[in-house]
Amino acid sequence: RGNVLSIQNEGDVFVLDDETCTNLTFATPSGSRIFHAVATRTITDCKTTTLAVDKLEYDGYGVGTVAAGRTTGHVVDKWVANLYTHSIRDYSASHDAVGNVAAITAARPDGALRTVALTYDAFGLVPTRTRLTASGVPTMDTVFTLDGLSLAVTSTLDPNGTAAGEVLDGFDRVIRTTVTESGTTTAKTTSTTTFTGFTRGSAGGRWITTTTFPDLAGTESTTTTTLLDELGRPVQTRETLGDDYANESLVTHRKYDVLGRVAYESDPHALSTGGTYGTTYQYAADGSLQCEVRGYGQIAPPTVTNLAAETLPTCVTRSYGNHRLTLTTSTADSLQSGTPQAGVTTVETVTATGRTLTTSTKQGAATLELMTYAYDRLGNMTALTRFKDPATAALPTTCRGPTTRSARF
Repeated sequence: RGNVLSIQNEGDVFVLDDETCTNLTFATPSGSRIFHAVATRTITDCKTTTLAVDKLEYDGYGVGTVAAGRTTGHVVDKWVANLYTHSIRDYSASHDAVGNVAAITAARPDGALRTVALTYDAFGLVPTRTRLTASGVPTMDTVFTLDGLSLAVTSTLDPNGTAAGEVLDGFDRVIRTTVTESGTTTAKTTSTTTFTGFTRGSAGGRWITTTTFPDLAGTESTTTTTLLDELGRPVQTRETLGDDYANESLVTHRKYDVLGRVAYESDPHALSTGGTYGTTYQYAADGSLQCEVRGYGQIAPPTVTNLAAETLPTCVTRSYGNHRLTLTTSTADSLQSGTPQAGVTTVETVTATGRTLTTSTKQGAATLELMTYAYDRLGNMTALTRFKDPATAALPTTCRGPTTRSARF
């Protein structure tokens, strides 16, 4: 049948205690030819220790049997110190005649139940109603109104009786949003959106203008206009401040480099006064972000702190050694020469699988702070250690986490 029965995850090959093995069993078909339905998944340390076990049920049968292949239950076994303690039913599910999920039920240990039931359109493609029932609380319905052609949601009626609506254009773009308050039938406009310059031969660029009405009465509004470049990327955004500010606008500019990355983004500033203060993004040769520089205009490297010019960089360097990634971060205060904090960096050491092993604060060769981290084979943090004497990694204080293990499909 070609089913995979065992998977060995070596993790970081230079770490000896993060290897796991996953053993799979498959349900036996009952009146069908479904041979690939996973029944159980057992995660071990590739030796004799069980770390976690999951079980799936199908078509109302118990674990190990499948008919149509519809998942009707999920059970998690809890293991502590290689000993099975108990099982937890994550959920039970039922399906309609065409295979859509009709209801999902979850139970707490105290017996409280929570069920979400779904109703679909006539074709069984899109939900039109969700009903939430739970022990000791009122039933809550959410109703969706669909577009007859595209089946896009055009209105959502929440359990409080408030309806949020959307009007779409021929490209399924939202051009108006509405709210109908509970107990009323009048839809009030909350925003409108227009698209300018999107037709062939249009001049002046492509603009998206959104007007928002926060008071629902239409007497107050805020308009945001976004200019797109030839690739559809936002390069300028304007937002009106209203009558209280003489209809002034806040403007944000954005520039991109030749690789399409954001190179500079200005802070919002008044259109009438202008402004170039913002953030410059500088990238390393491998494409990773190297520096974020606060300052006037787009700033070229190398970058150092200059208080007089209000240039404030934050930079990260990446180095690789001993099969580890080391991230060294320098903030604006540490990049200012002649100060007590000059040269202070934070250093993070990360494994090949992304687990942080150490974090430290250094100034030159001196270690000012040091923390180490430990994990179980499933990647859960089990211990954090701080050192009262970080220079020699002496006088440790360790905080240990829970030792229970679990995994999910």
